[in-house]
Order: sequence, then C-alpha cells, then structure tokens
Amino acid sequence: MNMDELLNEYIDDSLSKEQNNELTNKLKEDELLYRKFKALYMVDEILKNIEIYKAPDNTVDKVMKLILLKTQKPKQSINKFAASVFTILVLILVSASTVMIYMLNKEDSYAFSDYLAKTISSSINLVTNLMLDEVSLMIASTIILIAFITFYLLLEIHNNFKNKLKNSS
Repeated sequence: MNMDELLNEYIDDSLSKEQNNELTNKLKEDELLYRKFKALYMVDEILKNIEIYKAPDNTVDKVMKLILLKTQKPKQSINKFAASVFTILVLILVSASTVMIYMLNKEDSYAFSDYLAKTISSSINLVTNLMLDEVSLMIASTIILIAFITFYLLLEIHNNFKNKLKNSS
C-alpha cells in the first residue's frame, strides 16, 4: 500500500492499531508527510461539509440522451439529384438491355442489327426534328423539369416523414 492510500485510510480511521501507531510516528518525524496529511485532511473535511443539492428529475435520462446524440456518427447524406439521375440512367440501361435480349431471341442477329440500325436512325431523326422545333423543345424541357421537381419533393416528403417517426419514438 502506498503512502497516499495509508494517509487516506488514516483519515478514514480504517487502519489497524499497529499501522495507526506506525503512521503517527512517521507523521511526527517527517514534516513533508505531515503537510501532505494536513492537506488531505482539509480536503476530506471540506468534502464532508459540502452542501449537496438534489438534481432535477430525469437529469440522468437527459444527460444520457445528450451523450447518445453527441456520440452517434453523423449520417452521410447523398446528393439526391445525382441519385435520381443515376436511377434514371440505370432504368434506361435495363430497358434497352431487355429490348435487345427480346429482339435477339425473336429474330436472327443479322436482321436484328438491321432493325437496330433503322431504329437508332429513326430515333436520331425524330430527336433532331423535335430539337429544331422550339415548341417541342420547350414542352420536353418543361416535362423533364416537372419530373425532377416531383422526384425531389417526393424524396423530401419521405425524409420528413422518417424524421417525424424517429422524433416521435
């Protein structure tokens, strides 16, 4: 047992008679040890006489909730616009792949390549004609803008609903 522990037990009066007598003699002989003892004794007296206030109700619950909130990892937010564009591109890719597989099973590969070339050519002509027409371009861009805004608002509504569910529980 080190000297600090002995001094604390001496103050608490929990030493045996032999240890108590031995430490009393050491305190009489060693001035530095005696000063240390007096300082520990004063701290003990102050702590015994300190006024204790009752904590408000639910203090432990409030502190634990704050600790949990502060120690939780922050959520990584995703860019909703990038996620929606990625989703649309994946849907287009899956649709095109499905059509290609269907056409390969339906006809031989030479006829399919001719069909694919004609389809791409007619699609490019259609898009080119639509892009030259200002009214069609305005209608298409408005529809795309409305679709993106709708998708964004749906995501926001969903996130707000999730947050309300979390906060209510």
